[in-house]
Amino acid sequence: MPAMQRALLLQALLKVSLMRLSLYCLPRRTIQRLFTQQNQPPRSIHPIPQPDQIAYAVTTVSRYIPHATCLTQALAMQALLSHNGYSSQLHIGVAKADGGRLQAHAWVEYDGRVVLGGTTERYTPLLNLTEKNGQGFTGEQ
Repeated sequence: MPAMQRALLLQALLKVSLMRLSLYCLPRRTIQRLFTQQNQPPRSIHPIPQPDQIAYAVTTVSRYIPHATCLTQALAMQALLSHNGYSSQLHIGVAKADGGRLQAHAWVEYDGRVVLGGTTERYTPLLNLTEKNGQGFTGEQ
């Protein structure tokens, strides 16, 4: 396995673990403040990983972290994209599941396409958080 791929998997493991623990232990405002402060300019990993490579790393390590939900993965993905200099949008949406219950889902888009979160057509977006290269969030509801 190439060194860049190993480093990316380790970064994804740390970020997904941190997000999972944060979502379990901390209030939403604290998570948002910590998350915004963590975003930094890209480090000097050469070459910079592509968004699809980052998504693969997040998806792969999430299999080994208990309860790494779509929200956990989406937050970690957006943080890693920002860390590598990419602007992205995190969406949270809902759809009616069997029995009329609401089912929520989170996904991340980069450059107008879903890079993490699979098929999202059935979900009605409720919240959109745009992260711009470590400069913080703008939100739309």
